[in-house]
Amino acid sequence: MDTTWLGGDVAKNFTQVADSLKTLDSLRDQVNSMSIPVNIAPGAYSEKVATLLEGIGLMAHLVRDVGITQQITAYYSLLNAKEQAGIERAVLANVFSANRFGEGMFVRLNQLVGRGDAYIASFIALASESLRQAFDRAISSSQAQDAQALRQRAIAALQGEWNIDGAQWFSLQTQKIEQLKSIEE
Repeated sequence: MDTTWLGGDVAKNFTQVADSLKTLDSLRDQVNSMSIPVNIAPGAYSEKVATLLEGIGLMAHLVRDVGITQQITAYYSLLNAKEQAGIERAVLANVFSANRFGEGMFVRLNQLVGRGDAYIASFIALASESLRQAFDRAISSSQAQDAQALRQRAIAALQGEWNIDGAQWFSLQTQKIEQLKSIEE
């Protein structure tokens, strides 16, 4: 497929996305059959997601209407905030299951939280009033609030010993992510 009409970076990303999607089924099969190391799989998915997200960000360069560019950028910020929440879900599930922070995990968690907060601030600055209200409803839900409280417990007690079920955290954070996803629709 000829993508040159899209322009340099956008055309390159489009090709990367198409190539990445060709290997997605294989990656899923490897994960399902447990033939890929558990520490490699999340990075492989994150790499594919990052390529897709980059494409959405690059779309803003194709549009001349400022309002549409603002909407695309708000959407891009929301998707990135949701992706950070997903990675945070995996990190804290492992941390809670171990009942302690492993090597580098506290720093990793704080990086994820910081990035997520930055994307959320960008979304709030750019989104329409109705989308901001939908966002407020999503993060005010009991599941999102419970997930936030568990995260704060982890950050407040570096030594661990929280006795928090990793599966409970995973479930709450998944529900929060699903509520954020509902804003997209």
